Amino acid sequence: MIGIDSIRIKTKGVVSTNTRNKMAEQQKVTTHRNPDESVYNTYKYRLGGPGDNRMPLLLYTQESGKIELSIPSLPYFIQGSCLTPIREADVPLFYQKISERLAEELDYAVEETIDNWIVPKMDIYHDFHVGNDVRNYLRALKEVSVPTYKTWNINNETVYWRNGSRDIKFYDKHVECIEARKTAMEIEQSEGVLRFEVQLKTSDIQSGVKDGAVTLGTLMSEEVTNNLLNKYLSKIDMNNLLITTEEEMRTTLAERYDSKRAHDIVSFIKAKQSGYGEVISRSTEHRYMTDLRRVGLAPVIAEKQLPPLAIAI
Repeated sequence: MIGIDSIRIKTKGVVSTNTRNKMAEQQKVTTHRNPDESVYNTYKYRLGGPGDNRMPLLLYTQESGKIELSIPSLPYFIQGSCLTPIREADVPLFYQKISERLAEELDYAVEETIDNWIVPKMDIYHDFHVGNDVRNYLRALKEVSVPTYKTWNINNETVYWRNGSRDIKFYDKHVECIEARKTAMEIEQSEGVLRFEVQLKTSDIQSGVKDGAVTLGTLMSEEVTNNLLNKYLSKIDMNNLLITTEEEMRTTLAERYDSKRAHDIVSFIKAKQSGYGEVISRSTEHRYMTDLRRVGLAPVIAEKQLPPLAIAI
């Protein structure tokens, strides 16, 4: 699947007076003033009408020729559900659908093909189907600390790590669908789903592209999005690592190393989860984390053993 959730794409061009008038009929034109007292006008238009805020929003700044299209949920726009995965075979349909909607509703024919629009921001995601263990995973994940990130836990329904404007998070998708009053189909599809989601900035997106500009066409592939997802799953030391109880962790480590080393590593994990991890040196922490990865264990003690979270490449 292509793991893109929300995305913003942009280009430059000229929008006709007729199209601008249609945009102004739906939403009020916003006038902004620059520090030098010059003004610019922003036109907005929600495809399908203003009633569904999950549909794409088109923005046009007349003075600069800047055109932006914000798509709150790519799966919802293409498939009608935020839980139905996008496949590479769906990409041509998406390009066709977005172009047709712009033409039908606004008489706007894109000058630059959609796949060549630049991507300054997007959120990527992966849905783990874990059944009744969603809360067990979240209780375990809230104990994970990531260097330079601050950890937040919201009612054992959402756990996220924040660094500036970048968020890495896991959450109970079923709860989110119910609270957001999403469709009956989406609520049913979301049962037992643990969603992993990362908010990316331009520099983050660029790291997933080998050469050239970050265009929509270069990002609409399973390989690109899965590589980015695995990068951030590894950042929180959860990529394909078994989550275990204290006893299971101690036994596994003792079998691979020795009982003293097992005791030291388990004590280190317990100290981190109790908030006292800072008394351990950085080099010691690195060594313990490496030891855990070598035996395939996540750096967290849980109430029960939980299968690894893995995303196929």
